[in-house]
Formats: sequence, C-alpha cells, structure tokens
Amino acid sequence: GVHFSESFAPVAKIATMRTFIAAAAARGERIEQWDFKTAFLNSDLEERIYAFPPPGVRLSKGMCWILKKAQYGLVQAGRAWYKTLSGALIKFGFTRCESDHCLFVHAVTGVRLLVYVDDVCVSCADPAEIEKLFGVVAKLFRLKKLGPLKWFLGLHVVRNEDGSYTLSQEKYIK
Repeated sequence: GVHFSESFAPVAKIATMRTFIAAAAARGERIEQWDFKTAFLNSDLEERIYAFPPPGVRLSKGMCWILKKAQYGLVQAGRAWYKTLSGALIKFGFTRCESDHCLFVHAVTGVRLLVYVDDVCVSCADPAEIEKLFGVVAKLFRLKKLGPLKWFLGLHVVRNEDGSYTLSQEKYIK
C-alpha cells in the first residue's frame, strides 16, 4: 500500500554523445560544456516527503521537516530536475529528441543541447546563439561555463586542428 513515485531520470546515452560529437565535427562546430550549480534545489517535488533535520538542528519532539525542493541523495531528485530543465527548454522553443530524451534541438537557431543530469554539452554553428541561450538559461538557474568540451561521461574529448574530434577512455581503462 505504499506509493513510490517514479524515480527514473533520463540521462544521455553514450551512443547519442558520440553521434552529437560526430555531427558537430561534420558541421565544423565547437562544443561547449556548461554545469548547473545546485541543480536539484531548483526542482519542486510532486509528492510530500518528510525528513529529519541534520544533526545539530533541534525540533520539537515528534516534529520533522517537509521538503519543498529536491536535494542531492533524494531518490526523486534526478527526475524532478530533469522535468524542471526540460520544461524550461521546451518553453524556450527546443524540441526533445524521441530516441534520446536528453538531446534537445532548437529548429530556428540550430542550437543543440545534450543533457546528463546537471552537465550540458552545447553546439551550434553560430557561437552568438550559444551566448544568447546561456544568458536566458542563466536567468533561471545558477549556471557555469566550463569552456570547450574536454571531459564528458568518462570520455576525454580533444578537438583537433582540422575540426575533427578524438575520443579517448584511456584514463577510465587505467
């Protein structure tokens, strides 16, 4: 009789990541990486969750907290964050890919986003569109630019002089 909320949160597939990089290389695009700070705290919870406070915080006997926002370590946190972020991206005009729900494409600007929890890869032929999107998204969420893509999902990513990309998992293997 106990109801458990859905805890599955989509994350980018490695095959989609490799295709994302190959497509950017074919178009001669650079890939940037962003990181959402305290991502889960941006997400409202759909169900009522009770929690005891951390040690040192005192409550009256028999009392506990009711969480209003998701937090790290909570089973529902990943899904709640995904729903919050994907909802915002769809409002900005992005379409979610049906074969991988973590790939978002903006048909007008050509910006493509690949989401893995709180890390995002961004590519577009026009770097100004990436900057514009960053400004819009940063108004909603704490966001940090990490620069050109170097590491993602255990892959070391190197952009070569000819615009191609080399992927390596040497560190993972060692």
